[in-house]
Amino acid sequence: MGGVGLWRGRSGDSGASAAPTPSTSPSGNPSGAPSSPGRARGGASVAVKAVPVGGGAKVMESSGSAAYVVQPKQGEFAAFSAICTHSGCPVDPPKEGRFNCPCHGSVFDAATGEVLNGPATKPLRRIDVREQGGRVELQ
Repeated sequence: MGGVGLWRGRSGDSGASAAPTPSTSPSGNPSGAPSSPGRARGGASVAVKAVPVGGGAKVMESSGSAAYVVQPKQGEFAAFSAICTHSGCPVDPPKEGRFNCPCHGSVFDAATGEVLNGPATKPLRRIDVREQGGRVELQ
């Protein structure tokens, strides 16, 4: 199932809907708003259909930090913090296989989180994921 932040799913798996859905907390209280993702063991989840091949979907971690779930190749998922390791600015959504930081120009590989262009010297924080029930869950 889960790997070190990368999961290869079955081809053709898809979620029931493209939009993330709110869930209920263990106490039974609703959590999240319509724009908030569903919650999975300490993290968010997003429908497989909402993560385009070569692109990504923004989700909020249970800590409130933004992250991107990406699908670099069909059925292969990864997730990374949306916060640049240089100065803590939010990176832009993945485009053409890269995350760009608008603050100082750092560029990161959207499939691995590795730095392609500084001033950042550390990769984006990788978040473990797994696919279950047509959703990609942050671990």
